[in-house]
Amino acid sequence: LGNLSGTTSVTHVYLSAGTYTAVVTLVDASGERVTTSAVVRVVPAVPLNVNISASPTTGTVDEVVTFTATVGGSTVLIQSFDWSFGDGTGVTTSGTTVNHIYTTAGTRTVTVTATTVEGVSGSSQVTLIVVPLVIEVTVNINPLTANSGAPVTFTATVSPGTVVIVRYDWIFGDASGSIASTTGRTTTFAYGVLDKGFTRTVTVTAVAFDGTSTQTQGLVNINP
Repeated sequence: LGNLSGTTSVTHVYLSAGTYTAVVTLVDASGERVTTSAVVRVVPAVPLNVNISASPTTGTVDEVVTFTATVGGSTVLIQSFDWSFGDGTGVTTSGTTVNHIYTTAGTRTVTVTATTVEGVSGSSQVTLIVVPLVIEVTVNINPLTANSGAPVTFTATVSPGTVVIVRYDWIFGDASGSIASTTGRTTTFAYGVLDKGFTRTVTVTAVAFDGTSTQTQGLVNINP
C-alpha cells in the first residue's frame, strides 16, 4: 500500500452485551487493501436509577393525581417515560411529570419505566390508595310555608363543587306522588289542594357522572 498515514474514526452503539469483532478494511487508490480487526467487549448496561413520587399519596375518585419521575445522573438523556397507572391504562411521555384521574376506588400500583436514547432503561413503582368520593347535597326551600297552587322553589347544592352532576331526581312528597328529574340544580313545584294543612317532605338525589349518588330531604308546610 505504500506509505500511508492519518486517522479516521467512526462511532457505533451496541444494543446488547457480548463480544464483538470490529473489522476495518483500508483500500488505496490502486485498489490494494489491508484489513485489521479489534475485539470489543460490551458489558451489560447498568439499569437507570429511577424514582417515582405521587401527589397526593392518597387520592380520591375523580381527583387529579400528579406523578413525577426522577432519574439519577444529570447527563442521562431520556428518550421516553412509560407510565402504567395500575387501572389498566397507561401513557408514554417525553417529560418527567404526568397527571391521571382514577374513576374507581382501590389500591393502585403505578409503574414508570425510563428509557435512554441508547436503550438503557430502569423502572420504579409507587403504591397509591384511591378512596371513594364522598358527595354531600343540601336543599334550600323557598318559601318554607306556601299556599296550595303557589310555586315553591327547590335548590340543591352539592359539595365538593368540582363534582360533575348529571341529574337531580326530585320526589315532592305531595298527595299525588309527583316526581321530576332535572339537569339543573333548581326546580319549582306547586302543591295541590289535597296537600293543604300538611307538611310535605321533599327528597332530592344528586347523581354524579360516574353513577355515585347522594340524597337529602327538606320539609314544606302547606297552609290550610
